[in-house]
Amino acid sequence: MPEPGGIDTNLALLGRCGEMGRWGDGELRELGELRELKEIIRRVQEEKIIAAQLMEARRCV
Repeated sequence: MPEPGGIDTNLALLGRCGEMGRWGDGELRELGELRELKEIIRRVQEEKIIAAQLMEARRCV
């Protein structure tokens, strides 16, 4: 399965919309949801890095 927000997913969305000749509400909503999920994943990854750095700092003290 393609990665959400990845190039394969976006191309698949564009292909489906191209077949219809225009962007449909469902595709726009799906693309927006994928962008939101990608942003949430990015924030969680940043928080994991910060948590790991804090744990490492505690060990050094």
